[in-house]
Parts: sequence; C-alpha cells; structure tokens
Amino acid sequence: MANTRIWILTGGLLVVVILVLGGLLGVKPQLDAAQASNTARTSVEALNLQHQIELAQLTEDFAHIGDTSARVAALRTSVPNGPHLDTFTGQLAALQKQYGVTVTSYAPQPIMLFTPAAEISAEVPSSIDGTTFASISIAITVTGTREATLGFVDGLQKGSRLVLVDTVNVAKPVDGSTSLSLTGLLYVLPDEPYAAPDAVVAPVPDVTAVE
Repeated sequence: MANTRIWILTGGLLVVVILVLGGLLGVKPQLDAAQASNTARTSVEALNLQHQIELAQLTEDFAHIGDTSARVAALRTSVPNGPHLDTFTGQLAALQKQYGVTVTSYAPQPIMLFTPAAEISAEVPSSIDGTTFASISIAITVTGTREATLGFVDGLQKGSRLVLVDTVNVAKPVDGSTSLSLTGLLYVLPDEPYAAPDAVVAPVPDVTAVE
C-alpha cells in the first residue's frame, strides 16, 4: 500500500514536471513566437499605411506636375544657372522702351561666390553656400523724367530676372530731365556646385550702353 502511494505521488510529480517542462519548452516558445509575430504584423501594417499615404501624396503631386514644372521654369528664369547677361540686357532694353528713358550706363561686375552676412547667416539654409550660389553686382544709370526713371526702377524689380536693388540716387532735374543711378544684385544658381568656393568664378565684360 505504501509503495502504491509512493508510485502515485511520484507519478503525479512526474506529470506536473512534464507539464511544466512542456510549457517551458513547447507552449511558451510558441506563445512568444505568436506575440513576436503579432508585433511584427502591427509594425508591417503601420509601415504599409505610411507607404500608402506617401503613394497617395506622390500620385497627387504627379497629377499637378505640369503646374510644378511651370513654377520651376519661372524660378529658373528669375535665378538662372549662369550669368545670362545677354538676356538681362534685353530686359533692360525693353524697360528703356517701355518707360521712355535712356540707359546711359550699365556695368555688371564679376560673379562673386555667395558669403552670407553675419546677421543673416543663421537664417541661410546649409545647402546654400559659396559652391551653390553666386551674385553679380550691377550699376545702372538712366535719364528721363522723374516719373519715368522711378517707373524704370519699379519695372526692373518686377521683371523676369530677380534684381535686388541696393541703392537708388536721384539727381536734381536739369531742363526737365532726371538722372537716376542704382546699384543692385543679380543671382546665379548653378546646376553643378562650383569647384573653388573661395574664388571669383568668371569675369563679366562691362556693357556701357543698352540699345
């Protein structure tokens, strides 16, 4: 009888041990794997959702690619990839005719690589530096009536080529004619970064008159 109880107890303990070991070695790893699978599935679903959102945005952008291309083309005219001073000279000639003034001098300077002033350096994007952006200083003098010369300056700032006017000096009228002198900057955004960021890129010949 005693032996029977011992065998029963021993058998019971063995069953418990087997169940525990079975849980540890069989069921638990499967549960852990299922949990990991659920976590991975949730992550994949979130990533798929993000991709769907991005795809929808790309589809919408592509639908408006014509408008985007037109805006890029307009910006490229405003800030071209090279000096393009012949085009700018044509712009001056058109303004001269439009406002009835005479351009008596027009002197562009050599291209200078961009170096931001200390007060604005923190606002300039890191992608804009001496290798990716340049400017051309210009000095222009026109004569005509006061209203016409001021109109010329206004038209210059609203033209297809971006011009930042620094200074404007208007002389006293003589026999109804006013002489107006201005200085300003044109900008260049090259397709490829300049190789020498500390050097002047290229000289630009002076133009003394606009036909």
